[in-house]
Amino acid sequence: MQQAPRVALVTYAMHCGGMEAFLLRLAPYLVKRGCAVDVITTIERGEWFARFSTYGIQAEHVSGAGTPRVFAPLLHSLRVGSRIIRGNYDVVFLNHARHAQAVLARLPERVVAIPILHNDNPEIYDVGCANPDAWNVAVAVSPKVAATARVRVPHRPVL
Repeated sequence: MQQAPRVALVTYAMHCGGMEAFLLRLAPYLVKRGCAVDVITTIERGEWFARFSTYGIQAEHVSGAGTPRVFAPLLHSLRVGSRIIRGNYDVVFLNHARHAQAVLARLPERVVAIPILHNDNPEIYDVGCANPDAWNVAVAVSPKVAATARVRVPHRPVL
């Protein structure tokens, strides 16, 4: 019997917005198709965080992002990476998740890492196009976003 593919949907927070609405639709869609799905937030939970429980989907927050220490961002990135590694995921979708994007190279080679570029904003490209040699393919929400991302990372696939 084949084990269900393990999928992580990683984001900075679950606030009220378009990206979050997308994740709230994507997670149950993947579950209905036989995937085991976890949602991981890396900065804060956000007001929509608990909505995943409605679908029986595990959501977890990795705390510690706001620690006011010199190496806090690095340490938090390592915490996020460790949590993702412990999840033994087959696919990791990164949704504006700066700390997860920073530690992609720590993931096992077999893990497929996919940043999703949710809008045409410089910060979205800064995060989603970061660490390009450690992700497999980026997904853009529009042709314009894809074209802009391809300019930033011409040696990597963007769909």
